[in-house]
Amino acid sequence: NTLKLYGIQCIGATPCRPNWMPIRPEEITAWLKGYQASCAGTDKPPIAQWVAVDDRPLLQEQGGFELAGHFVRTKLTIGLTDRLAQRMIDILLDDRGRAPDP
Repeated sequence: NTLKLYGIQCIGATPCRPNWMPIRPEEITAWLKGYQASCAGTDKPPIAQWVAVDDRPLLQEQGGFELAGHFVRTKLTIGLTDRLAQRMIDILLDDRGRAPDP
C-alpha cells in the first residue's frame, strides 16, 4: 500500500517468514519463476528486469547465487542511499540484467 502512495505498482510479494530462516533467495526466485509461468498465454507482461534489495547478506544464503547481478545490499542502520539507489537503477536499465562494469 505504501508503494501505491508513490505511484508504484506492485505485482506481487514473497511470503512473510521468520527473518532467521536463511532462504530468502529461494523465496525470491520461486516467486519470479511462478510469476513468469503465470504470464504464459496471457496479456500479463513477463518480468524483463528485476532487483532484490535487502539488508541481509542474501548472496550468502541458500540459493543466493541466483541473485548474482540482481542484488543490492543496504545497511540496517542507514537504509537506502543515493549510491545504492543508482546501483538499483543501473541493474534495472542494463539489458542483460547485470549492472555495467564501473
